[in-house]
Amino acid sequence: MEWERWGFSHPTKEFLDNPELQEKNLAKYKQFKKYRSEIIEAALDIENLLNVVLLHFLAGQDYQRHKLLRAFVFDADFCTFMQKRKMLSQIFEIFPKSFDFLIPDDSKKLRRDINDLVLERNIFAHGNIFIDTRDGSVLLEYYQGGIRKEKIDEERIQSILEKCKPIDRMLVELNDFLRNNRLEITEPDVKFTKTYATD
Repeated sequence: MEWERWGFSHPTKEFLDNPELQEKNLAKYKQFKKYRSEIIEAALDIENLLNVVLLHFLAGQDYQRHKLLRAFVFDADFCTFMQKRKMLSQIFEIFPKSFDFLIPDDSKKLRRDINDLVLERNIFAHGNIFIDTRDGSVLLEYYQGGIRKEKIDEERIQSILEKCKPIDRMLVELNDFLRNNRLEITEPDVKFTKTYATD
């Protein structure tokens, strides 16, 4: 099944009078609709892998606890992809000695790349695709501190998907490490202090 409606902007007389041109633009729209699905699918896959990394860190191989954590935390509405990225960042910052096998720059790059992927996923998931009938270019309209429009092409799509590969590879490495090495964490490497505000 397929959703039939499609978006185009600035319809010229030539476009409106030319069924062949309309079909050509529709084919391009459908192609970029598929590209959007690929980006969302890649982001979902990486989010699921991040879930597994966090679960192995928090509960080891206790899969009953995995189920509980998934039900009450990771699958809950409040626990977004960005929240999970923040959890990973906090784990790296609070327990750096547990992950000293990682090059510091790699862990920073991983967090930065996941952050970028979350933003890209949100743009494509919540944005609208249009074909500009004046020149056949593809426009992505989204909200980010105001309505924005930008031209996108296959190179942009490929760039996003290519950036997913090192994220995937690093998360697989982390997961393998956590699954095969039981971390004995007695106290965090960083001391916390609490500050309370009063009226």
